[in-house]
Order: sequence, then structure tokens, then C-alpha cells
Amino acid sequence: MSEEQTPKEAYLEGRLLGLNRLITILKQAMTEDQTTDIDEILVGHISNEMNAILDEMQIYHGEDHPVIIDAKKKARELPKPKKKKSPQEEEEAAPKTPSELKKSVEGADELMQNLMALKEQE
Repeated sequence: MSEEQTPKEAYLEGRLLGLNRLITILKQAMTEDQTTDIDEILVGHISNEMNAILDEMQIYHGEDHPVIIDAKKKARELPKPKKKKSPQEEEEAAPKTPSELKKSVEGADELMQNLMALKEQE
């Protein structure tokens, strides 16, 4: 933690770094032709965390900051996490294709890079 950072800012930075690492690992592990249930769960978790971090970053940088505006737009494009469904709903739900999940992970990675750039601009 630098002298200029508050404990809350250091905490957010740590969350961003951890999430960035998770995205990197997920990108390396995914293939074009197959995904697993854990891939979908991780993409949902990343989406939730990104939205929570963005909400907290707005407090420090304001809603009108260009990086926050762009990040919010990209975050809306990420898939929502899976909710518990009944067995019938699970059976009827079409799983995400590998290319859909890969696109989501790449979008999350781009969003993460934008958020990390915001930190560097300060």
C-alpha cells in the first residue's frame, strides 16, 4: 500500500489484481471446442465481482469518469451468473457454447485492463 492510498483503495486494488489473475488463468485454460460447468461458474463470479468493484470505484472516481462509463457498459455485456434452477429448468436451459464463454472472458479481460489503467492514471 502506498502512502497516498487509503486502506479501502488498497483493498480494491488487491481485488482487481486477484480478479485479473483469475481471468488470466481462465483464458489460458479455456479451449475453443469445450468448456466445463466450472468455466460458467467462474465467468459468473467474475461478472459479479466486476460489478461490485465498479460500484465501489464510482465512489472514488465518480460516475462520469470515462473509464467508469466504458467499464459499466462492458460489464453489462458480460453474462449473468447462473442462478439455482429446478431440475426441469436445468434440463431446458441451453449451456453456453465455448465460443460464448471465451468471448465473455476476453471481454472481462479487456474491462480489467481498462480498470487497471485507471489505477495507473492516478
